[in-house]
Amino acid sequence: MMIAADSPDGTPEPHDVVEAHESGLTFMFVRSLKDAIYGQVWDALEVRLHNGGGVTFYTSVLDERGVPRRFAVKRMLKATIARLQPTIQENPMREAAFLTLVQDPGHPNVVGLAAALEDDTTVYLVTPFVGGVGSGEMFDWVADNYQNPAPEATIMPLLRQIVDGTRYVHSKGICHADMSLENTLVNSAHTEAFIIDFGMAQQMPTNEHGQRFMSVPDGRRAKRSYCPPETYKGREPYDGVKVDVFSVGCMGFMMFTGIPPFDYASRLDRKFRRVVFHGDLQGYLADYGMPPLPDQVFGLLQGMMSYRPEDRPLPVEVLENPWFAPLGYAQQPQAAAPAMNA
Repeated sequence: MMIAADSPDGTPEPHDVVEAHESGLTFMFVRSLKDAIYGQVWDALEVRLHNGGGVTFYTSVLDERGVPRRFAVKRMLKATIARLQPTIQENPMREAAFLTLVQDPGHPNVVGLAAALEDDTTVYLVTPFVGGVGSGEMFDWVADNYQNPAPEATIMPLLRQIVDGTRYVHSKGICHADMSLENTLVNSAHTEAFIIDFGMAQQMPTNEHGQRFMSVPDGRRAKRSYCPPETYKGREPYDGVKVDVFSVGCMGFMMFTGIPPFDYASRLDRKFRRVVFHGDLQGYLADYGMPPLPDQVFGLLQGMMSYRPEDRPLPVEVLENPWFAPLGYAQQPQAAAPAMNA
C-alpha cells in the first residue's frame, strides 16, 4: 500500500491518493470531515488510475446509478495509536475486526468495513459514505432542534432502525458498548439512521451451544449520558445486550426531548435518581416544564432505561412493542443475539 502526500508530515491534502496494491482499490481524499481520537475522518472517492499519451490521471469509479462511489476514510497515525492506546479505550484494530464481521451479510442501518489499509506510518479504515449530501451525526440534528424536537412520526422509524441495527450487531455476537447519537448518522431527509464507530465494541462471551455469558468488566463504558449503572460502576459482570438497550433508550429520550436524561449513572446524580432509579421519567419532564411523552413511548423508553438490566427488554422485544406496529415489524422476523446462559 502507498500514499501520495505532498505535506511534510504525510497529512493528506485534497486530491491525495491512498492505494491498496493487494485489492487494487484506490481512494482519493476530497475533504476532511472531522477530527477523530487517533487522526481524522475524510470524505473520499474511489478512483481508477489511467496512463496514456504520457499523461497520468484518475477518474471516479461509478456505482450502478452512475454516481461516483464515495467512502469515509478514518486515517489514524500509528505513532498516535501507540502513544494513546494505554489510556484510550477505543481500539482501532478491534474496530476493524468488528466492522468486517458486521459487513457480512450486512444491515441497511449498520455501517461495515469496505477496506482496511496501512503503510509505514498510518492505518486507514474505509467505510461506505452513507446518508448522501447533507447527512451528519444524529447528535447535531437533535442539538440543532432541541427547542423544537422532531415529531413522533419522524422519530418512530429512525428509532426502529437503530434498534433493529443494534439487534443485528448482537446477532453477530457483538456488543457495540458505545451506542449514542454521536455514533449514529442520519440522512438529510431524516428518514434513515446508520450505526457507526465500533472502536469500543467487544465480542460477547458464549459457550459451545452459542449461549452468551456475562462480560467481565474491563473499564470501558459508554458516554456519560448513555451509560447504564452497571458499566458506570465498572465493578460487576454485565450483559452486553442490555447495556446497548439502555443506551438506545437514552438516545430515544434525547430524540424526543432534545436533552439528556441524566448527567452520569449514579444515584448521586439527581436526574439519574429520578429518571432511572425511581423510574419517574414523566415526573422529570414535568419538573422541567416539558410536555409528557405519549403513553406508549413513555412505557417503552422507561423500560429500556430500567435500573436493573434484567428488567430491560431485548431488542427483539422492543421491536415487537405496539408503538412500532405501524411499521410492520411483526411480519419480518429477524435473527437475535445469542440466548443468555441460564
